[in-house]
Order: sequence, then structure tokens, then C-alpha cells
Amino acid sequence: MVRFVRFRLFVCAALIAASAATACAQNNVKLSLNLLYDGPNPGTSGGHFQLVAQTTSTFGLASVNSFISNINTTGILYGPGINADTIAGSPLVVEGNPVNLLYAQATTQPGVVINVGKGPGTGGNLLFDVLGDSTWNNSAFIASGSFGTAKPAFIPDVHGNVTDSNVLSRATAPFGASINANTTFVVREGLRGDYNHDQVVDSRDYTIWRDNFGSTTNLLADGSLNGVIDLDDFNAWKVNFGIHFPIAGGGGLGSPAGVPEPSTLALLTAACVPFWMRRRSSMRPL
Repeated sequence: MVRFVRFRLFVCAALIAASAATACAQNNVKLSLNLLYDGPNPGTSGGHFQLVAQTTSTFGLASVNSFISNINTTGILYGPGINADTIAGSPLVVEGNPVNLLYAQATTQPGVVINVGKGPGTGGNLLFDVLGDSTWNNSAFIASGSFGTAKPAFIPDVHGNVTDSNVLSRATAPFGASINANTTFVVREGLRGDYNHDQVVDSRDYTIWRDNFGSTTNLLADGSLNGVIDLDDFNAWKVNFGIHFPIAGGGGLGSPAGVPEPSTLALLTAACVPFWMRRRSSMRPL
């Protein structure tokens, strides 16, 4: 009898542990800070950044509280369709270095979006990764902006406030408190205008831009990271035309096969002219 009781206790403990492990696995969030440079030197060229997220949680993202160094606080845009809370239309940003950039759904208001960060058909979903890594396809576009001469990075901890995420605890109102998620993050780099991700900006990248001009779904050629293929993306291609990234051996401009001569570039150009925020495990960590 004693052995039977002990066996039952052992089984119960194992089931509880397995259940906890499953719950943890369901509440993982991955963040990527994508850096696209205007030129091959991350120390001087500047460029644009994009913050994207993926989650394994059941109901999707509720908030992302990020601390990012060396980004500009002006011109930051939230991704579409993710119910980002704002202050008079402006993103939730605390200036400084690092910048505290916060995405949070307003759960007390109608329009809470379920499954942000869960893939196709969900809020902010990017079908293709802007840096060509298929493991980051179908990430949620959280925010974008620009940076200057210093390379941005995630800052894990700022005086006890950390870069982390919350996920929704249920699929219907009232949503109540959200669940703190196990958050990991990475910084990835590329060159603006390299739309086919072959490490050089050439005529093949122009073709991708041309064929997708006006698209808001296929954003392979979104060099400005504003969620639409437009003339800004052509200008990003033009600025970096002929540049390799990274430059092998510290060399200058390359001339690989497929790169147009200057006269061809001119023709192509002509053809294109027609807060007080603190980390909480609540829905709005404000």
C-alpha cells in the first residue's frame, strides 16, 4: 500500500512538471532587431531598423517592452494591424540611450487583436523575412525607425527594467492580466537595397523592387521598412548600388556579374520616375 501511494505521488509530480514545462513552452517569445545599413560600414553609415516578433503562446502577443540603444526617437512607426496603444497617435517611447520602445495592446478598449506573432493571417504578419532568413518568415512587424552612426543593440536590463514580452491569457474579453513570457532576442544585419540577399546591391534587386512596386504583402523590397514597396525603397537601392555587404578584406565598391554600368543605372533611375514605464506582467506595462 505504501509503495502504491508513493507511486501515485511520483506520477502526480511528473504530470505537474510536464504540465509546467508545456505551459512554459507555450509562452516563448523571440524578438529580432533587424538592421539595414545605408552603406557597408555599421560604424558610420546609419540606416533603418525593424523590430519583429514570433511567439508560441496560445493567444499571441499582448506587449513588448524593449530597451534599444542608439536608435532615433523620431519617425518610429508601429506595424499595421497589431492594435498598438499610442499617446495622441505617437508611439509609446521614452527618450534616452537606450530608448524604451513599448508595444502594448489596450485591453480596456475594443479591438484587441488575437494571435499577433502567430503567423499567416495574423496582425502585422510579414510573409518573408526582410533579411532572407526563412526561420524568421511570418514574424509580426512590431515597429520600425532609423539609426545613426552607432550600431543599435538590445539592452537586457536597465536598472531592473528588462527587455521582455507579455502574451494574452485568453481569447475573449475580459482579458484581465496577461502572462509574462520567456523572451529571447537577437540583432541581425543587412544592406538596404539588397532585396535578393546575395550580399550585393545590383540590377537583380531592382527587378524585385519593380515587380512588387505598391505591394503591402510581399515586402522583400521594403528597404525603408515602412510596410509598402514605394519610391523610398528605390532610393535605398540607388544609394547602395554596387556595394557588397560585408566588404571582403575591407575593400571598396565591387563589380560582380549582373551589375549595370553607370549609364544603365541612369536609365533605370529615369524609368522609375512616373514613460514612466516599468516592467510589469500586466497587459499595459505603463
